[in-house]
Amino acid sequence: MIFMLGLTLIFTWCTAFAGTRGLAKRIDSIGIAAVGGVVSLILTFLMLDSSIAAGPASAPYKAVIDPITFALFAFGCAGLLVFQWRRRRDPWSIAGAIVTLFLLTSKVHSPQYMIWLVAFFVVVNVPWWLIVPYLAADAVLLYSGFYWFATSPQLARNSWQDTFVISVYWRTAALLALLWWFTLAGRDLITGPGAVVEAERDRIEEPPVAEVVRSTGQALDGEEEFDELVPSGGTAL
Repeated sequence: MIFMLGLTLIFTWCTAFAGTRGLAKRIDSIGIAAVGGVVSLILTFLMLDSSIAAGPASAPYKAVIDPITFALFAFGCAGLLVFQWRRRRDPWSIAGAIVTLFLLTSKVHSPQYMIWLVAFFVVVNVPWWLIVPYLAADAVLLYSGFYWFATSPQLARNSWQDTFVISVYWRTAALLALLWWFTLAGRDLITGPGAVVEAERDRIEEPPVAEVVRSTGQALDGEEEFDELVPSGGTAL
């Protein structure tokens, strides 16, 4: 629990104050951090008592948790769409954020799904230092989880269960880092750093006349000199 609380605080700081300027951007960032923090705490609660989470008496427990996680995912998607509309980010970054949010709010532990995610992360140019920790944590989670199920038919606590719980924490940390990158840090997905994605290129407007005059020193038609555009005693554009 202490680990996840600390992780939530770090994630909140990174999203709200690291690399963001302006009140509106920080409000958006704090909202994303809040979703990530709540998801982290719910995941911690899910793994604290394995006999409740996976035992035969889990039906009432799941009846409460399932609607909560679905609501978190639905509200998170709505928030990301609003974020996309306000920031005008390319659709790939928001798609990646939604996939990451789904992984955070759902119990997705599948080798096949992990392989599919590798291809997706490579296509959208996710940095390797974000991909490797997630894949490592997910691999440990799958390995320890299946060994736990195989060695403890009644899902009693053993060393494999402890490893499984720890890997869930680190997988959550890696997913929160990916969510941060997709929403705030990542730029120009698909085409790579420094390029202009097609969705953004379509929104670029022609430079105003004042900018052209300032940079070239003459009017657009080439007939008036820049000095004639500045009244006597006036200030240049």
